Amino acid sequence: SPGREAWRIVVWRLALSMVIFGLLGPKVGSRLQEVETKGADFVIAIDVSNSMRAEDLGVERIALARQTVERILNKLGSDRVGLVVFAGEAYIQCPLTSDYSAIKLFLNSVTTDVVATQGTALGSAIDVSVKAFDNAPESSRSILLITDGENHEDDPVAAASSAFEQGITVHVLGVATPEGAPIPHYDKRGRKIGFIHGPDGQPVVSRLDESVLVATVQAGGGSFTRANRSYIDISPVIDALNKEEKTRIANVRFTDYDHRFQFFLLLALGLIIMEAFIPNPTKRR
Repeated sequence: SPGREAWRIVVWRLALSMVIFGLLGPKVGSRLQEVETKGADFVIAIDVSNSMRAEDLGVERIALARQTVERILNKLGSDRVGLVVFAGEAYIQCPLTSDYSAIKLFLNSVTTDVVATQGTALGSAIDVSVKAFDNAPESSRSILLITDGENHEDDPVAAASSAFEQGITVHVLGVATPEGAPIPHYDKRGRKIGFIHGPDGQPVVSRLDESVLVATVQAGGGSFTRANRSYIDISPVIDALNKEEKTRIANVRFTDYDHRFQFFLLLALGLIIMEAFIPNPTKRR
């Protein structure tokens, strides 16, 4: 009887250990699998000039721009998306990728401080967005500019026309009102201390230059949408993307490990069954 009790304890402890190992989800090996998807390439360029901190839409323009990009990403499928930020100069913030969680991670860092050179160079933003398509497979390509529309540096109409000649469509979302609003001024601690003043001593008012943006989308073959109070209608852009021909894009993606939890659970089940066949000790009268 003492021997049978000892075996019973050992078997139960082994079964419990196997259950614990199974719950930990052991994995072995890894695989690289080539997955083919159909989609388009889409670059979003966000204006990060100081004027994007104006609040004529009920919220900061830059905050509304970030919210709009998240809404667009939620509407997309297998398209690849890139992110460009621009003010007086333009930079690629995130290259083309189908990992929307990575885009959203970069999007959280988009503020008016990410580009040191101030101004609004719409033409440069379009040119840099075109370069974001370099070394990418041929597919349907589009650019979306999100800006308050005051261009101070170059010729966006010429840049949009050049992009359209390369088969790239240019869309624009205007995040400002024609009446405009003064540009807030903040101290080093991020506290609002007033407004930015011009040489005449008056607050600088940033307004939507709709004529320039309309001319840009006409040259780029795209659509123009102006923001309403705290909201932008993204349906024209989404509809245009859905109408474009989707091409086959091959992506090499990392797949999951091979799971092995089932072997430990089966072994635990076998030990429990084996314990049931160990005779119980008998009591003497």
